[in-house]
Amino acid sequence: MVRFEEDANGQDVSFSAGDEFEVSLAETRTTGFKWVVEKSGDPVCTLLSESAEAPAGPPGRGGTHLWHFRAASAGQATILLHHRRPWESGVEPGRVFRIQIHVTG
Repeated sequence: MVRFEEDANGQDVSFSAGDEFEVSLAETRTTGFKWVVEKSGDPVCTLLSESAEAPAGPPGRGGTHLWHFRAASAGQATILLHHRRPWESGVEPGRVFRIQIHVTG
């Protein structure tokens, strides 16, 4: 399975229908910032699961946010994630992650 990390931001990627892939991004939830899905790629991509993992050790250490997707049907889609504080409305995200997905049948 292909895994995309922050260095894949802005890339165009291609899959066949049925392929699965992951997006894994660092976050420190104790700061209030977390990754939020703005566009999940529906209906071309299906979000299968989402999880946040904090490392063992003292509070305040960074963790990882993980999304597991399936390329569901032929077409093009954008996956767009914003790193922001969910309670702050009208504020630009601190970071943005975007990949363009191309799925063939």
